[in-house]
Amino acid sequence: GRGKGRGKWRGKGIGKEKGMGVVVKEVTAKRKREGGYMEIPAAERAYAIYEPLHALWREYAARALEHFPAATAALSPTELSRFEDEVARMDFHGARVRVAAARDPTMVHLEGIVVMETEGVFKVVTEKDRVV
Repeated sequence: GRGKGRGKWRGKGIGKEKGMGVVVKEVTAKRKREGGYMEIPAAERAYAIYEPLHALWREYAARALEHFPAATAALSPTELSRFEDEVARMDFHGARVRVAAARDPTMVHLEGIVVMETEGVFKVVTEKDRVV
C-alpha cells in the first residue's frame, strides 16, 4: 500500500520475518532529466575511462554467447531466433557500437562505447571524448 509521502511498497517478502517491507521512492523520467540524473559529468567523458569496461563487456558477451557459433550465417532459423533473443536481453554498458541508422544523419557511422543505456536509447562516448 501507500503511506503518506512514503512511496510504493516493493519487494514483497523482503523483511517478512520481521513484519517489514521495503519502501522505494520512484523517480519519474521528467525528474531524472531535470535533476541531471541522465548526464555524464564532464570529468567522466574521456573514452580512455571506459576502455577497461569495454574489455569486461567483451568477456561478458563471449560467455553469454559461447553456445552459438562465431558465424551467425551457419545458424538455422530457429537458432538465429534464439541468438537474437539472447542478444536483445544482454546489457550493453561497455559495448563498442556503431550507429547504422538514425533520424539525425550526423549520427550515422558514429562509434564509441555505451556508457548509459535506457529504454531504447544509448549514450555513447566517442574516441574524441564526446558523449552523444
